[in-house]
Amino acid sequence: MRRQARFERRSGPDVVVKSSVGITAITGVGVLTVRANNTGRGAIQVTGWGFYLPDRRSIFELRPMQGSSPLPLTLDGGHQGRWMMPVTPESPIVPLNDAEDTVLTPYADLGDGSTVEGETLTLGRGALRRLIE
Repeated sequence: MRRQARFERRSGPDVVVKSSVGITAITGVGVLTVRANNTGRGAIQVTGWGFYLPDRRSIFELRPMQGSSPLPLTLDGGHQGRWMMPVTPESPIVPLNDAEDTVLTPYADLGDGSTVEGETLTLGRGALRRLIE
């Protein structure tokens, strides 16, 4: 009796979006980062990126920081793109009420018209204050 090998064939793109926060070593500027990783086999284009605020308003950087991937960016299977925006006191993520945490949801707009969201990022008041000082 002959056995057939069974395997799941995944074709097409599968994009996962993640975010991080940090301070650049060279300039000391606070930075928010969005990463889009294509874990699938097919290629797809990333055409935009940013963060959603809790009221679903979108914030994005028209001119991402140096070191960010160009847009549009074609992500082949297994590749990722990274985009960074500085955090300053004038940033729209800084809450008017100092008692509030900052809640952001990273997203990437794809060439097929869809948008992929990542896990929500919550910045406590202390963390945000350290980023902008």
